[in-house]
Amino acid sequence: MPRDIFLDIIKTHYLSDSPISLVKELFPSDISEDTSQQVIWILDNSIPDFPIARFVAQTLKLRKLSTDDVILFERSNRTTTPFVKTAIPEYRHIHMWTRNKSQSV
Repeated sequence: MPRDIFLDIIKTHYLSDSPISLVKELFPSDISEDTSQQVIWILDNSIPDFPIARFVAQTLKLRKLSTDDVILFERSNRTTTPFVKTAIPEYRHIHMWTRNKSQSV
């Protein structure tokens, strides 16, 4: 997908109604089928970590998941390695992998 189209999707669809949104990963990693892959998109890089943590906590609570059921990963926007340059530095985003509800213990 061209970068400008993807950036437009983020802005006009993911972040048009809320400064933080959770969406299904468009480019999922090749991982176990019992794991859901999402991305938390954040409109403004200056949003403090606390509202984002609250968003994650509310999401886990709604899905009846615990912190044992989630992995969060945020790539630095300051890194200049070639791999990171392919990421989307225009919007802060956190990859979130969760255990599927049916697999929860």
